[in-house]
Amino acid sequence: MSQSYKTIALWVVLIIGFLAFYRMFSKPPAPEGDWARVSEAAANGDLNFVEATPGGNAVAYFQDGSVQTIHRPAPRALAEIQREGGVVVYVEQRHSLWDAMISWLPLVFMFLFFVFFMRQMNKGTSSATDWDVKTFEVPAKTIDVTPAVNGLDDAKAALRKTLEGGSRIVLLTGPQGSGKSLLTQWLASTARRPLYVKSAAEFVHMFVGVGAARMRKFFEVASAAAPSIIVIEDIEAIAAKFQFREEVLKDKKHDEVMQTMLQLKDLLDGTKPLAANVVFIGTTSRVEILDETFIARFTRLELPKRG
Repeated sequence: MSQSYKTIALWVVLIIGFLAFYRMFSKPPAPEGDWARVSEAAANGDLNFVEATPGGNAVAYFQDGSVQTIHRPAPRALAEIQREGGVVVYVEQRHSLWDAMISWLPLVFMFLFFVFFMRQMNKGTSSATDWDVKTFEVPAKTIDVTPAVNGLDDAKAALRKTLEGGSRIVLLTGPQGSGKSLLTQWLASTARRPLYVKSAAEFVHMFVGVGAARMRKFFEVASAAAPSIIVIEDIEAIAAKFQFREEVLKDKKHDEVMQTMLQLKDLLDGTKPLAANVVFIGTTSRVEILDETFIARFTRLELPKRG
């Protein structure tokens, strides 16, 4: 189902719920037994009088001091009270702007609440998927990190092979500070390719399906600039083993993370695999918690701890 149909369906459900909510709290018609008491009191002389508004409610005042409101009694019912000896006093119904506003306030507040709720949902979903594509790219020509990756000759040689027809799906592992991010920037600078970098945590959202949509858009933008390099840092945020997800995800949803990971799998080697002139690099400092089926598709390069 497309997003537009989902939005329409959600609006229909909210409107129906809103109407049901209003009916629940609106004043229901008085039961028949209420009017029977008034009629009986009129016949027995226990009724002082009935104050009625044409087309509106009526208020019955009894000899014992009790008062009862009748919801819109029929004119023939009021005439019957008079025939039984009861007194019916008709008062003119006064309509004021203030009274109208007071009577409609609950309805207006409920409507505004639902509108606000819908706008917040649409805003959250829209902002979750409508990323500014310009924020993806780190232009290779601005990168000069060669001095920072000195001493990583083996890793640099392996990464060069990805540009020469080797494996184009690479997992860079190593402790924090080992130079993973700097190495990807060096590769882009050396190859003169645009570099697209995002943290894995940025893909995961409170709405299920947003992460997968973000991932598709990320790859779409990067692939359109091919030859290019895609980097997702701290990839454990979307690819941790199930038993480690609580630790990694914190308040994120498992279903959302699973959909995001499956979408990444599909983009790497699924129905629409990675384009031939695009290199994908994932980085992590916690390779031990990654899902085995996910990292099986990667060529692993482990960086040593740097003193």
